[in-house]
Amino acid sequence: MAPRGLYQRGLSQAERWALHRSELIRATAEVLNERTALNVQNIVRRAGKGRNTFYAHFASLEQATRAVESSAAMMVAGRVEGALRHSVAPRERLRGVISGWLAAASESPDLIGAFLSSASSSRCAALARQQLRGALEDARSAGVFSGVVDEARLLAAVGSFQALVRIHVERRAAADAVERVALEVLLRLFR
Repeated sequence: MAPRGLYQRGLSQAERWALHRSELIRATAEVLNERTALNVQNIVRRAGKGRNTFYAHFASLEQATRAVESSAAMMVAGRVEGALRHSVAPRERLRGVISGWLAAASESPDLIGAFLSSASSSRCAALARQQLRGALEDARSAGVFSGVVDEARLLAAVGSFQALVRIHVERRAAADAVERVALEVLLRLFR
């Protein structure tokens, strides 16, 4: 991040625009995670930008928080897709969903932490539900477990999965430990 008021002459206008936007999104995620007052003043102070820069990118705080959600969702989807690309066996596909979420959380804990927050929880849960359902259905079809992937168990799976990812975001457990526990919980829940 360049100090406020310094023009970054080495970048094109489009590159500067994208950089400012990503810095504002990162700052919004940090403010959301700190659970301090979510306001433009705190965001621009954190990003080292001015209010005009904020409003050039976002019409409101709500739009900025939606940008955080979208960025996090795209990051998670990309990491999960990458992990699943090399996973053929059903158990490995389930592990791929878990490791994709944890990779995103390791790469950008503030962004994923904000995505897990109450303001974003429904969109976050919907993404986790979709990804877990697909991997769980594949595992069930392959005989990894015999339980039905019903709504009640799926809801329990999503809730516990999100809680485990949050533990990793908060650095209370390493990714490999969280991955082992998440896989064990999911398999026990559906056996």
